[in-house]
Amino acid sequence: MAQRTILLVFCCVIFLVSIPLALRLVPPNRIYGFRTRKTLSRPDIWYRANVFSAYSLMLSTAVKALIISCAPQFSDVTCAFILAALILCATAASFVYLRRIA
Repeated sequence: MAQRTILLVFCCVIFLVSIPLALRLVPPNRIYGFRTRKTLSRPDIWYRANVFSAYSLMLSTAVKALIISCAPQFSDVTCAFILAALILCATAASFVYLRRIA
């Protein structure tokens, strides 16, 4: 059960860290955000890509938090795998979106 609590806290942290990006509060930088050569090249691309990436991560972690809360039959390993898969999907979707806007 402790592992589920850790996963739930991790989901909350990712969700909370994504909020400033979704609100366009984070300017282009090399430390925090969806950082690629394209996003760092132009502020308009930075903000659009980071808003999309932030909402993708927020959605994936919210879905995972619901799964952890509502599906106790999943093992801790399965829960961790689902979280990793959801975050990978959010990241892949962000790269696809970046390709479309850049």
